[in-house]
Amino acid sequence: MVIGTKRYFPYPVLYPDDTTDYKNGTFQADVSFSLHYNGNNLKLDSNFILTNQDLKDRIARCEVAFALHVECARTGYRKVYTTQSELITCLIPECQVNGELQVCTFLVAVQDINPYTNSDYADTIRDMPFAVEQGCILGIAQSFSFMIDTQKIDLGNISSVIYFTKNDDPLSRSMEVDYSDKRIIVTLPQETFSLYKQTRNIYGSESASLLTSIFIIPALMTVMYELLQSEPEERLRDYADKNWYRAIDARLRQMKNISLDSVRERDVDVLRIVQEIIDNPSYMALKLLNDTIQEDDGELL
Repeated sequence: MVIGTKRYFPYPVLYPDDTTDYKNGTFQADVSFSLHYNGNNLKLDSNFILTNQDLKDRIARCEVAFALHVECARTGYRKVYTTQSELITCLIPECQVNGELQVCTFLVAVQDINPYTNSDYADTIRDMPFAVEQGCILGIAQSFSFMIDTQKIDLGNISSVIYFTKNDDPLSRSMEVDYSDKRIIVTLPQETFSLYKQTRNIYGSESASLLTSIFIIPALMTVMYELLQSEPEERLRDYADKNWYRAIDARLRQMKNISLDSVRERDVDVLRIVQEIIDNPSYMALKLLNDTIQEDDGELL
């Protein structure tokens, strides 16, 4: 919900840059978003800036309050926070929000005010009588929009941002890699996908190194080669919002103290980098195969 300056009210309303109803007074707000330290809440820090003395006096008398209207259309979450303080921190349960979080900032009447007067009224309305009811909007400051992606991604685990799916085309014989979404999508031919699932069912978590060596290394090499063909600024612009990009970037920072958006093609041995960021799985993959062969040699099939 955004209320713009073109909406009309039957009483004076204070805006950041509109002097229609008030001569000099201003009302502005700044809202920032971050994750709360407990990991289960989103935190909104708000700072209200009001220079109209009469309205500040009404706030001190608890007739008027600063207000945040917080809304997420995708989940239906909607809540209003009010305060008499110029600074307010709001904690929003992470499970209640996904997608765009819209925050609007207001001054609202918290009780009926009659007469509603102000020494800073514009000359054209100075002598007009006004009355406002509880809940009426008396000031409108800036609106803010934050994109919230609450999908749980382990940025230290590259495999968590890779998703395997089956190709619907029965004639397909090759693995395909798509990195246009939040996660890297690896599409396997139908028979290959069946064997992939079978391997996971047989070996469980021990299959990770084997499947990583077969599928994830070539998938990541495809992605890295494509990234390194573009300029760092282009990469940051096109991929910074992707979970897979953030995961690879976090891993590089952890390993080598460098960021993905600063890496250039001439600086990188792609095969070596890819193996390092997924902890060189080849040894464990071969060990799994050898252990399996040794176990089978001792059994009568």
